[in-house]
This record gives sequence, structure tokens and C-alpha cells, in this order.
Amino acid sequence: MKRIAVALATALAAGLGIVSLPQQTPTAAADVYTDPGYHVVNGREWRTTCEAYSSNVDRCRAEIKATAIKLEGGKFVETTDFVFNNLTYKPSPRSSWKGNPLGETGTWTAADGRKWRTECDTATTGRNGCRSYTLTTVYAVKTMTPRTYEQKNQWIFNNIVQFEAPKPKPPAICNDARLPSGFALTKEGRPYVKKAPYTPVDQYNPTSIGNFIKSVIAYRNSLDPKSQAAADQKCLALLAADHLLKGSETTSYDTDGNGSKETVRWFPYMFAYKANPTIAQLSPPWHSGLAQGGVLSAFIQLNSLTGEQKWLDYGAQAFNSFMVPNSVPGGFVNRDEGFLWFEEYPTKPATTVLNGHLEAVIGLDLWYAKTKNPQAKALVDEALADLEPELAKMEVPTDGGLATSYDLVRGYEAAPLRLVGSNIKLTTTRLNGETPIALKPVPSQTPASPSLTTNSNFASASGGIATGWGRLGSSQYSSAVYGYYRTISGGNAWQGAQQTIKAGRFLAEEPLTLTLKANVTKPTDKAGASGRVAAYSVCSSGTTLLYENVVRGAGWKDYTFGFKAPARGCDLLFQFMISPYTLAGTTVLWDDVVVRKADPVGRALVTGTRFYDLFVHRTPENTITLRGSGKATLQAYHNNRWQDIMAVTLTDAAQDIPVPEQFTGRNIHMGYHETHVSELLTLYRRTGHQYLLTYAQRWAPLAPSTGWQVPKSSTVSTRTATTDLTDLTEATTTDEQLPYDQGLVDMFTGVPYDQLELLEEMEQPAS
Repeated sequence: MKRIAVALATALAAGLGIVSLPQQTPTAAADVYTDPGYHVVNGREWRTTCEAYSSNVDRCRAEIKATAIKLEGGKFVETTDFVFNNLTYKPSPRSSWKGNPLGETGTWTAADGRKWRTECDTATTGRNGCRSYTLTTVYAVKTMTPRTYEQKNQWIFNNIVQFEAPKPKPPAICNDARLPSGFALTKEGRPYVKKAPYTPVDQYNPTSIGNFIKSVIAYRNSLDPKSQAAADQKCLALLAADHLLKGSETTSYDTDGNGSKETVRWFPYMFAYKANPTIAQLSPPWHSGLAQGGVLSAFIQLNSLTGEQKWLDYGAQAFNSFMVPNSVPGGFVNRDEGFLWFEEYPTKPATTVLNGHLEAVIGLDLWYAKTKNPQAKALVDEALADLEPELAKMEVPTDGGLATSYDLVRGYEAAPLRLVGSNIKLTTTRLNGETPIALKPVPSQTPASPSLTTNSNFASASGGIATGWGRLGSSQYSSAVYGYYRTISGGNAWQGAQQTIKAGRFLAEEPLTLTLKANVTKPTDKAGASGRVAAYSVCSSGTTLLYENVVRGAGWKDYTFGFKAPARGCDLLFQFMISPYTLAGTTVLWDDVVVRKADPVGRALVTGTRFYDLFVHRTPENTITLRGSGKATLQAYHNNRWQDIMAVTLTDAAQDIPVPEQFTGRNIHMGYHETHVSELLTLYRRTGHQYLLTYAQRWAPLAPSTGWQVPKSSTVSTRTATTDLTDLTEATTTDEQLPYDQGLVDMFTGVPYDQLELLEEMEQPAS
């Protein structure tokens, strides 16, 4: 709205000179200030005109018939006619008047020297309104006989500004009950995760809603059950359950094979999603074993919360989805490869995601514990009988230790390969003993580029501050000591170090590589943290995150990371620290931190995404078979650096060199590695299958936030599937009995919901 001209309103009043009779507020039905036309109110005549003043404000001018006194030619003259009474600015947003003196209480002097005062929201103006007055010279009758006049200064009413009344706040949802971390509600009360990879983020997501319900009920069970806070949490859980059901859909299927069809209730995802780069995108609506298993446990808890049978009835309909094979549209139950798998993504070909499968098995085991449904028991038994061989295929050795893959497909770009050595003669080069490959020898390796970092080994330091480095945090937790850099998580702030490489020392957006040594020591009696490496582009237009990764290995390990340099004219800032900083007690030692330009690829076998078998379960290992003569080293180009796989002396006898799985295009997700450990431990404690504990123990070293809970002994007590663990109001938690909904995480990041906001914080450099 254009600024309302104070001078214009003043001129309208000043042109009159004076008003001799008192101004009266109309009392009839007509509003003489804002209703256009001629009005007679209490015997007084009014004339009102209105016009559009701006795009969102109408202004009305009210005139009243009155006797006025003017000074003309040195004489006072009385005339009766319509004269200006006031201006009224019709209701508009209060925000439009911010900074305008007509819309705020105060006094001021206009450019012409006239004094003004405005009062707002008083007994005179009423709520949502302002009145302005000017200090004006007026003439009035002093005596009637003889007729004499006098001059005086007084405040004269000039204009009214009306504000739109604030819209009443909608009723608070469940008395504004506390929400679980990372969640928000739509205006209708449907839960959603605030950080999601789809737009808009508040779309229906059954996994998020189910986890919301379980988080709310878990919190409610920590409260006095008779308190208002507990009642409000119950309200939230039931509201979310209502939205969960509203988004569901039903079909029918012969679940028993006896010709009689049962209702199947599905909880679809309503956004498009691409599960893997080489597999077609899923279009909504699509179904998932992750969602169906998650809602089973949610319905069990809703039944325990309310005592109402209907939640188990809905659960029974959801359970029926586990009887629908993937050959039926929408089905996610896959036995095509000779083992049972509950697919998180119902794609063709299947991705065999571990997290979604394990969550589905946990949900089924909970359902059997609650209902004693023999079909549920049979599915759990079959799934656990088939699982062990597939767990072995999930393992991927990495720089820090043994990690796990998110799925069992090789859908990402595989690392190029080459043979380095002099006087090499090759007679056979095959993949997996069968497929000829064009692997050509390279006579020598190009020397690595010089380091772009200063004082990479922290040999130079003073007072705990390494030369060329900046400290993040306090000297108590972050300092250079004994030729390395030590960081300790204190639980309340970032601790680490940083260095800036100025623009001009690298080409814009050229590939760079970061190598370092790190040693991570985690607490053994509570959740630990990871070392975090981050690179930022620092430009005049702002700072953005280029790359981040974690280090987790115990003992000194070598790490290599690859990323692109910033755009032209931007500096490169890289930091290493401990994340999440909210978890105290982890120590990370850092050394030999080197950033350099990437190794040239040169002459290499580019493997892409189709070189290795897509399906890990079909070809769990890959080998390069070589025959010939000479000494050679097989290398893979990974993270912008050539890395040795194995050195061999070639002969006429075939030599098989295993290709590490981290070079074959696997999807390694450290957030879900944590989740895998938690899920295996939960299943072990429910079912007692020893191999589940064995794999949890193997994977625990790279799972700092969940691995500490994994027993070192193999004789720990277990909870079997015959125990009903569904009554959360009665359940207790001990070292031997973890809650079965332990480890609720965001389905896209694999991190707990209360750490999602920390992810946003990490998009900017620590300070």
C-alpha cells in the first residue's frame, strides 16, 4: 500500500479555517463516516463520498452541514454549508501501516510545521483503530450580544484509520501438546517430518505417521496417566491414527488360498521416489513392506492405549498385505530368488533393501506375539531361516572397517580399473573367469599432486593451536597435541579444526581428494559419535556445503574422500569435528590431513553401472582373472584417487584378484548401518537366533550410536516371540530387554528424528 499522505489529510481540515459547532458522533444505523451518500442523523445533515485510495484501502470523506466562521478581509463572516468533518480509512491490515504515524500511537510535527497526535486502541478509538488530531487555530463566538469572536489553538479531530480485526486463532490441536522432535502437523493435524526429500514435505507418509504414533505413545507412557499432558498425548496419537487410516486404501485377496477373499488394507506412499539410480522411479501410490510392518506395530500400541478392538481389526487387514505376492500389482512379498524378502520398494527388478525387510519382520513378530496368528509365525520363521546368507552379502569392507550396504544391488558408478607395472604382458583378462575385459597395463603411476593444505601433520603448534589451522570449540576439547589433532565431544558444541584454501590455488569445480588418518575412541556404556569431515564453498554470495562424510574406525585408519572444488572465485573451507556434538565422550585423533588435486584417470577400464552383475545375491563376489608375465598392481579409481587392490606376479597360471565391494557400485549408507545393528539386536532379543547377534557384533564397531548396546557375550538373555510385549504401560526396560520400537529413525536419512534439525545446522560451517 502506498504511504498515506499526512499533508493531504491536513490540508482538508486547514482549508475550512474553523468549525464553530461541536462535532457529534452519529448514532443512527447509517455510518456517516463510511457509507456513501446523504444522511440525516440526530437532525444533522451529512454527506459522505468514498474512493479507492490504494490497492487494499478505501478512503471516505465525511462532510457535515454546519455554521463556520471565516476571516475574510479582516472581518469575521459566518456561513452555513457542508464543511469537512474527517477522513476514514476503511479496514486494512495493521501491517500496512507500520512506520506510518497515522497508524501508530505518538506525536509528530509535519513538514509544514503543523503538530499532530495519534492514539490507537483506546477507549475513544476502540480496538483495531486509530484517531489522529491536529493542533489548529480556530475562531469561535465569544459573546452573543454584541457578537464578538475569539481566536484559540486546540486539537481538532482529523481522520480515522481502521484495522482489520485479527483472525481468531484456530483451536489448538490437542491443547498444543508436545510433538516428537523432527515432526510438525498440518493445519488438519496430520503429522509429517519437517525434513523430507520430496515437495511438499507435508504429504501423506504412512511410515512417518506410524513412527509419530509410536513416539507419542512412548512419551505418554512416561507421564502420569491421569494428567492433562497424558490426555493431550493420547489425543495426538488418535488424531494421527485417524489420518493414517484416511490415507489408506483397501483391496481384496484370497489370503488363505481357499477361494474366500479377505480385505487387504494398504498404506501407500503418495510421492514419487527413485530407489536406485539404475532402477525406474516409483510413481504414487506405491506400497512398501516397511510401511506395512510399521503400521502393524502402531496398531498394536493403539490397542494397548485405548483398549479398543478396532485397532487390531485394522491391523489384521494390514497383516493381510503380507500374504499378497509381488506378482500381484502392489504386492511387496518377494520369493523370486529363492528366499523370502519383504521389499521396501516394489520395483522390477527388486532392490532387496535390508532396513525395510528387517522392520517388516519385527512388525510381523510383534503381530504374532499379540494375536498368535499362525500365518504371522510362519512368515517370521521363513524370513529368519532365509536371512543369514543375505546378511553376509550385505557386508562391505570400507576404509574405517566393516560396513553394510543399504540394499543388494550394484546400481551406482563402479570404480575404473587399471594395471600398473613395467614389462607387463597379458594373455588373459577376465571378469569372474568368464567375461573378457579390456584391462590394459599402464607402465607407471603419475606422482600425486602437491598438498594444498598447510601443516598437514600438525607438527607445528603453539598453545594447542596448530599453525595454519583454526580451532573450533574450546582448548579443553580441541587442540593439537603430540603431532596430531585431538577432538573430544563435550556434549554441547562443535569441537574440531578448520583450514581455508584460497581461490586460485585450484581450478573451478575440478575434482579434489582429501586423505587423512583418524583414530576414533567411543564410550562403551552409552551412545557415541562419529568424526565428521566437511568441505564448504565460501563465496561472496554465501557459503554452501560441498561434501561431508564420517570416520568411525577404532585404531588408526586411512581414509580417502573425493569432491569437487568450489566455483570460480570461491574459497574452499574444510573442517573436521565430532558429530553429533550432543553425544559426549567420543575422542577422535586426526593426522596427515591432505587436500590435493585429483589423480588423473588416464588409461583405465571404465566400468560404469553395468560392468558387474546388478544383483549381489546372484553374484556376491567379483574377481579379475589374469594370466601373463611381469609384476603388476591392480588399482581402482575411487574418491578421485588411484588405490591399490592387490599386487601380483603374473604367470601362465590363472590368478584371481577379488575386487573389493566398495569399488563395485554398492550403496553404502552409514546412517542405515546404525539402523541395521539396532534391528538385528531387536530381532535377536525377540527370537533368540544366534546368527543375528553374531552379525550385530560384527557390525557394531562402525555403529557408534547403537553398537554400544550390542552384548559382547553370546550368552545374553533373549525375549522370545511367545512373550506378549505389546502392553507398553506395563513393560520395563533393562540391559537385557530393549524396547521393541527402539531405533525409530527417519526413513530417508537413517538418523533419529531428534537429529534432523542438526542436519540442517551442518549445512553451514561450524563456528
